[in-house]
Amino acid sequence: IAGRHYTWLARCAVVDLPAPWIAALAGPERVRVETPQWPPIGWERDHLAAWCWAAVRDEARQLAATAPGGRNDRLWRAAAALGGLVYLREIDTADARRALAGACATWGTREPRKDADTLERGLAWGAAHPRAVPIVARRAG
Repeated sequence: IAGRHYTWLARCAVVDLPAPWIAALAGPERVRVETPQWPPIGWERDHLAAWCWAAVRDEARQLAATAPGGRNDRLWRAAAALGGLVYLREIDTADARRALAGACATWGTREPRKDADTLERGLAWGAAHPRAVPIVARRAG
């Protein structure tokens, strides 16, 4: 083996493998899935921007409506959700921070330092765990 060549000792006919062996070696049939272009361009990019900004508005609206007792948890979840969209470059952490801080400001009683800490931790977690986005469908025509 060390540096030597292999040689045929006897020439034999190559035999086809049995069909079950071929199937077992091939594994399950793979389906090719067409993926959308990334980053999206044109209409797809506009759709993505609108989707991100709708997420900002929805999270801020829901946060402002949260009753006492669930606000800190809801703030972290909203910040994490928006932080997970920053990689798309349609919103940034400043946009998310402004929207969520504004929602917190609507609360009568609050702890600004605690809110700011929760907000930053949620944004950081979200940025480290990017969210999946809906597949942008192409417009027909």
